[in-house]
Amino acid sequence: MRVTSVIRSLVLLLTLLGSWFLMQTYFQHSWKAISLRSWLGERLPRHKCGNQKSCPQNYFAFKIISGAANVVGPSICFEDSVLMSSVKNNIGRGLNIALVNGTTGQLLKTDAFDMYSGDITKLQTFLQGIKRGTLVLTASYDDAATKMNDKVRAYFTELGSSHVGKLGFRDNWIFLGAKGLMNKSPFEKVHGPPLQVPSSPWYPPSYISPTCLQKTSTSGSVHHAKPSCSFCHLSNLHCSNLLIHLLSLFFLQHIKNDGETNKYEGWPELLEMEGCAPRKMD
Repeated sequence: MRVTSVIRSLVLLLTLLGSWFLMQTYFQHSWKAISLRSWLGERLPRHKCGNQKSCPQNYFAFKIISGAANVVGPSICFEDSVLMSSVKNNIGRGLNIALVNGTTGQLLKTDAFDMYSGDITKLQTFLQGIKRGTLVLTASYDDAATKMNDKVRAYFTELGSSHVGKLGFRDNWIFLGAKGLMNKSPFEKVHGPPLQVPSSPWYPPSYISPTCLQKTSTSGSVHHAKPSCSFCHLSNLHCSNLLIHLLSLFFLQHIKNDGETNKYEGWPELLEMEGCAPRKMD
């Protein structure tokens, strides 16, 4: 009789201990899950090239980052594919350029040109051979201007650049243009008057939206052009409602080498630009 009571007591004790253990484990895991969800929130979607927004149909996602001093190399990403970077070992000091088919988005060619002590005729030949309808993505590293001559500046001007004529020793410069576009970039000036968006030869004027874009900097806001959506960020600029869906078509930014404002000794800070470039519609 006594043995039976002992067994019953042991069974009851084990049952209680087992129930307590299961309840403890369940609530512990549930609390951790709730805590993680509350701390981490919803998982953010990833966009091509790590951009802040996705691009609409018939637009290509891109991100261009210039070099930082003569230490960190530039990178060029297009449609979530890194075209040029230190990891790919296809960059160099000077100008780093990637050519992309404006209709298919296919990479055509990449090359780096030493603008301090290299042969400038190599860059001239490269630029001269760019075919109509080609997107040109450019990032500077270290020095992009010492060897630059009027002919090279004229080629970049033809691709849509306005700042190339002012590019100086160790200035930082990033640019996306195209062969066959006759208009200038509406995103070049930060402290200038409002810029008008010209219609693109790739798109009829009816595609242009009246939505205004505003860029902001430490010195205040500056009204800019009127793309269909909104723009990206540059490392020294931040635009409202980021991401560019553009219609006219070039992106350009440039920081002067200035001893009073340089972030690094002898060099300005790096530049970063992301956005959406329109597909060439035949």
